[in-house]
Amino acid sequence: MAKRRAALRSGTLRRILVVAVVLLSLAYFTREALRDLALEFTAGRIPKGIPDSILENISVERTLDAGVASARIGKIERGADWATLYDIDGTMDMTNGQRWTLKAPTGRFFDEKREADLTTPTGTMTGDGLFFNYAAPVASWSQASGRIVFARGFRAWGPSGSLEGQHMELLPEGIVEVSQGAVLIWTESEGERK
Repeated sequence: MAKRRAALRSGTLRRILVVAVVLLSLAYFTREALRDLALEFTAGRIPKGIPDSILENISVERTLDAGVASARIGKIERGADWATLYDIDGTMDMTNGQRWTLKAPTGRFFDEKREADLTTPTGTMTGDGLFFNYAAPVASWSQASGRIVFARGFRAWGPSGSLEGQHMELLPEGIVEVSQGAVLIWTESEGERK
């Protein structure tokens, strides 16, 4: 009976020892990983993709050569040279009388390049008696060119007809250039026929 107790204690002791070694190893590696991460932060090097600040409910207005742009952004996560934007709602009142609205769930701005990308933008354009809605998979903007490029397609529709293209650019002057398989359907209204 004494041998059996000794064997049970020995087996239990061995299990406890194995669990303790595993827990100590896990604690050591966790401590080292956290220490390395803390060193990255204290050295001023934020690991790529981790925001160093988060702002919420932002309103922005800028006067540009092409007109006045304003936007409300639900949240901005700011990194070293980038910003991720969420819940974007903007307008652009152009000097030519057009008014563009824009909504996008997310976007990304790159400081160094002064460029931005928006995912699934939708909106409207009004001006010169026209009204249309638009949608695209992605829109890109560059401060250098001032153009908004819809490189993966664009679709616009309204009472006057529809326009689709595989590639579209909106120039700063409000001019739209559509290429690569553009299709325009113009609907003549009763007033235009007389």
